[in-house]
Amino acid sequence: MNFDKIFVFTDFDLDGTTSLLALHWALGAKPGQISFKSTTVSNFRREYLNWLNEHKPDAYEKIYILDLDVSNSIDLVDRSNFIIIDHHLTHVKAAKEYKNASIHVIESTSCAKLLYSKFTPKITTEQKLLIALANDYDSYALTIPQSYELNCLLTNMQKSAGSQKAEKFMTRFYDGFKGFNAQEANIIKEHVTLKNKTISELQV
Repeated sequence: MNFDKIFVFTDFDLDGTTSLLALHWALGAKPGQISFKSTTVSNFRREYLNWLNEHKPDAYEKIYILDLDVSNSIDLVDRSNFIIIDHHLTHVKAAKEYKNASIHVIESTSCAKLLYSKFTPKITTEQKLLIALANDYDSYALTIPQSYELNCLLTNMQKSAGSQKAEKFMTRFYDGFKGFNAQEANIIKEHVTLKNKTISELQV
């Protein structure tokens, strides 16, 4: 597979980033082999139009859109080489409007879980755990303590030259979730402490 002919747009949050990683597992790609852009639902249309200034959609065999309700941009993305995977109910209701793109828009607790159930069945226990953590956080169940902590870590991952947060996350957790190292535990602790301090000092 020629990964240079693939591009991905995904939500910047934990579910979107884990979905991006799950897609790498499904396609057999390593972090850095597939170009992508992390964005948000509200920013997608503007950022996609900016992307068009330097890219031609027809130059790609497949363009994936993950964890984003882009139903307000059907005029831009309803093309035969687009594969749209999403779980939001608002998108499910609009899915019938697509005529050309390959649509996998199904209501689910998370896009990562949807990707796992449809495209990535053969993964390790540790990789399944990472999917479970993203699903737990995105569904607001919060039954697994590490899901909140994993989101804290992603939020606080610093961008470095030529590297997006999502790429750093994928590199770190490509083999799945095996716990946090000491440095990560400290980052999470500082984040939680600061959040609690902010809440305690809030005057309403």
